[in-house]
Amino acid sequence: MCLSGMQVRAVLVNIFGGIMRCDIIAQGIIEAAKTLKLNVPVIVRLQGTRVDDAKALIAASGLRILACDNLDDAGKMVVSLLCNLCLEVLLRGQTDSHLMALCPGLPG
Repeated sequence: MCLSGMQVRAVLVNIFGGIMRCDIIAQGIIEAAKTLKLNVPVIVRLQGTRVDDAKALIAASGLRILACDNLDDAGKMVVSLLCNLCLEVLLRGQTDSHLMALCPGLPG
């Protein structure tokens, strides 16, 4: 499973729910996050049927799941989260070469 790797820092899910309802997909993502006890943020790009219901479910879940409308914003959100994580690592005085490689503008 891809989440078993130590280098996984975030998960990006891209959903276009044309036939399948986005709220059902969101419920599945929420349940998977709970079952797997995910400790990384999950960014979900949602478009399609019942997208507003899906976003409401995600917002109410209390989990580290963020919904967005388009893939460009989703990608930017992942990069922003990872760069914030880089800053946290630096502030703790730690180094993580794999993580720091994602944000080359930071010292370390």
